Amino acid sequence: MQNYSLSGRRLGRQALLFPLCLVLYEFSTYIGNDMIQPGMLAVVEQYQAGIDWVPTSMTAYLAGGMFLQWLLGPLSDRIGRRP
Repeated sequence: MQNYSLSGRRLGRQALLFPLCLVLYEFSTYIGNDMIQPGMLAVVEQYQAGIDWVPTSMTAYLAGGMFLQWLLGPLSDRIGRRP
């Protein structure tokens, strides 16, 4: 009986920790997008790049967040989803 209660407590911690990490990841992606948009013109001026690179850099930033999901998906299957 004691092993069952310890594993139940550990499952509860993992059940709360994984969604929390997922929410923090999504929040950081969206807040990062909102933080970088106003500063993109200053970045373009500092690096003396063309204004045409602003949409491309935003697309690359969001695509990086999207491709990271392919890594997090299998991790969630191995770590986060336990029957």
